[in-house]
Amino acid sequence: MSTSRTVAAGAAWLYGAQAIVVVFQFGYAALTSRIVSPEGFGAYGAALATMALVALLATGGLAPVMSRMAEIDAGRVRAVALASGGLGLVAMATLLVGAPAAAAVWGIADAVPPIRTTAAIVVVLPFSAVAMALARRAGRFRRLAVLTAGAGVCGLAVGAVVVAHYRTADSLLVAQITTQWIIAIGAAVSERRHLFGRPDLRHFRRDIGFSNRVTVSKVISYASGVLPKIVGSSTFGASLLGQWNRAEVVSSVPLQQVLTAFQQALYPEFRHDIDDNRRARRVWTDLLGMLAWLVLPAGAWLIGTLPVVVPVLFGGGWELAVVIAQVLVLYSAMQLVNVVLSTALEALGWFTVLWTGQTTVLVIVAVTSGVSAWTGTWWVLLVGPPLSIVIQHGIYTAAAAKRGYLDSKTLARSYWGAGAVALVVWGGVASVTAAGHDAAPGVRFALACAVLLLAAGAAWLTRRRLPPYQVAMRYGLLSRPK
Repeated sequence: MSTSRTVAAGAAWLYGAQAIVVVFQFGYAALTSRIVSPEGFGAYGAALATMALVALLATGGLAPVMSRMAEIDAGRVRAVALASGGLGLVAMATLLVGAPAAAAVWGIADAVPPIRTTAAIVVVLPFSAVAMALARRAGRFRRLAVLTAGAGVCGLAVGAVVVAHYRTADSLLVAQITTQWIIAIGAAVSERRHLFGRPDLRHFRRDIGFSNRVTVSKVISYASGVLPKIVGSSTFGASLLGQWNRAEVVSSVPLQQVLTAFQQALYPEFRHDIDDNRRARRVWTDLLGMLAWLVLPAGAWLIGTLPVVVPVLFGGGWELAVVIAQVLVLYSAMQLVNVVLSTALEALGWFTVLWTGQTTVLVIVAVTSGVSAWTGTWWVLLVGPPLSIVIQHGIYTAAAAKRGYLDSKTLARSYWGAGAVALVVWGGVASVTAAGHDAAPGVRFALACAVLLLAAGAAWLTRRRLPPYQVAMRYGLLSRPK
């Protein structure tokens, strides 16, 4: 099997697993959104964001260290795995002790119990990240897919029962706790031959050095993502953060599953481009262009359907979540393309370029968040993320093109074409759903699906002219007609 097909198959397995979990997540979200109040989800969201920072500092770049290895060295792997276990314990203690201070930052006193509950998740995250990255590096995508899908479904089932009984913010975390522990145990069993035994510390300093540089990048990105939420919570109350949390369930979370699958499958392949840009110039340009053609029209359709879907899924009282979700879909669709490029730059060790782009994003988000707090207008919070991602991607593409890793003219044509099709799809969905605004939600959703089917039909009839089809044929992702 060709490298292209291997990567595509790996991404398909990983995304298939995530897609199964997402389907169950929608059911879980529909249930919990009717049980727990927006304020409760605000405390829950604060806990998740706090845990994300601590987990980021603990996990850092340990998984990328595994993915970049030219050969799997058991002793080297064990040294990193040993460090991950210690970092997990430190992270757990940090959350247990620092929960009151973190809740004060968010301005949500009720967030203390859920923040402390996340300690049960973060204690295994570093080790789990290393074990799963090792499995991906070894190409065991099918095994990982089965494990993550099974763990996700079990976690959501257990979590739903607990939330239905306790109806508290910290009970919402039971699903993640169950899922992460199943994944950690399963991955440890799967990769036990390389994970357990005598460590080899010869490469440890270099590996940790790379991990630390990755961590700096992730911390800057984390700050950019969490700043609008902190400002929104402290300025406009926990209810806004709760609306934001529910908006993410139907917007950034599904697209994040796509991103994670691609990123995890692709990262090991970027190691081939560390010392030679000849392959990268062609492959990176084709990859980013094809992703834009796939993701931007799909995101446009989702933006148009959210006003119909969200009230049915969550019930009443979540009107603000619709607006937030639409902006988050736009941001996440562009972010998917951008993160694939930033992943490639990270694998090559271009941290100066990465930090320049990430710092630019942080400045833009800080300015828009400050304007929002100063003027008392919550919607200004939503301006920063999509605006900053466009500028950041421009910085990355310019740097890669300058060093011969991208064909900027070809890539620009792909982006313009994908963007134009996305506008047409969004216009069609928005028009038909607005025309049927008095109809039942099922009818309006059917109209939106009709637009999707028409777009898919048009794409199929003209497929030979479309860049994503041409790229897929070029790399053997599709079979040539006989």
